[in-house]
Amino acid sequence: MDLALLVEQVSIVCPDISRVDIERDLVVTRDVQETVNRIFEGNERRARKEQEKQEKLRLQQEKKQQKQREAQVQKALREAHKADKPEECLKYVTVMIDPSLLEDAGGAALLTRLQELNSKTTIESQPIPGCLMWKRQVMQHNLGDDLQLQTLQREKEEFEALVALPVSNFVELVHTFKQEQQGTFCTGQESLRTYARNVRQILQGKAVTFIIQGLEKYFRLQKNSRQRNFRSAVLGSEPTENTAKARRKKRPIEDITTVVTRVDVEEALVDLQLHVGCNVRFVETPAEVADMVAMFTKSVAETPFKRERDKATFSFHVDTEWAGGVKVKKDGQGLRRVWRQQLQQFRNVSPEIASSVIAVYPSPRLLLQAYSRCESEQEARKLLQDIVVRRGEGVLATTRRIGPELSKRIHTLMTSRQPDLDL
Repeated sequence: MDLALLVEQVSIVCPDISRVDIERDLVVTRDVQETVNRIFEGNERRARKEQEKQEKLRLQQEKKQQKQREAQVQKALREAHKADKPEECLKYVTVMIDPSLLEDAGGAALLTRLQELNSKTTIESQPIPGCLMWKRQVMQHNLGDDLQLQTLQREKEEFEALVALPVSNFVELVHTFKQEQQGTFCTGQESLRTYARNVRQILQGKAVTFIIQGLEKYFRLQKNSRQRNFRSAVLGSEPTENTAKARRKKRPIEDITTVVTRVDVEEALVDLQLHVGCNVRFVETPAEVADMVAMFTKSVAETPFKRERDKATFSFHVDTEWAGGVKVKKDGQGLRRVWRQQLQQFRNVSPEIASSVIAVYPSPRLLLQAYSRCESEQEARKLLQDIVVRRGEGVLATTRRIGPELSKRIHTLMTSRQPDLDL
């Protein structure tokens, strides 16, 4: 509002005050108001700047916490995968051994072999005599509210189980199975299939593998017994009772009077795998038993690592040495194998054909340089057709040329810029 008009209005309301005083007071009031407004505006600007500063600090803090959280998560993943690595996994697996396994002569060899693996062992009664199982120490890593990594441990029983079955029991079970097939089965007898099914039920469906020690020895003794009986029948004499007793003391396996053949055993094993899904491994010495247990222990320990490694990246089979492809070292070792496998992607390209191309052009760059030196594209397409491929050695060796068709396809692979081109 204009100052003169404002003075006029105030003088009408307050006629006792001179116009000069009114004008002076209004000027002072206006200056004060402007000063106050400037102060308020300055305070507002400072408040906004402070708010922006606090918001920036908050965002920086959140970003920092997010980085810390991601770092802790990565650390948790590394710790989780560390237990699955082949060089570390055995430390987290414990072998649970039934005491009856250590009562035999091979008990010491078994413990020694497991100690060589740096595997933990515990001796405790199992649901099945002669049973051996594994449990894994599983590490669970959780991220707390304070961004600290918390580790929880729990034990998990593995799906595999080994059962050491005495050869005498195995022979009886096979013989009962044979009687079942012949229709002479007696009630109350247990066949190999029935026994294995009961074992799996007791072990709650675990994958059971039976270890049989001494079956080959049993067959040898049966053969020797038949030969002795034949000799005795020819000579008209029988082994003395003392000799038989001495032999039984020296070789307790001779006490097995039940006779089964190799064919009987094979038929029983086929029936076992088809109807129950159990496996049987045969060994002859306590040392072989210990090696078998060590092999299973290592395999069980590495199962998570192999499962992750063998997860298929593609929906089709990748025909390489293994799903991880060819490893190339820092010094370049392995590049030639990559080049060979690249050539073997073509249909009907054998290792001999790929090796013949590599012998002339050891790397893709050398082949591209050779293509660039060709005077025409037609010449480049025929560049490889006369390379000789040798198969076999000596008088059986044969030779052939790569041919124009494969030479053309390799040229298209190396020079085409169309990603959807069908080779």
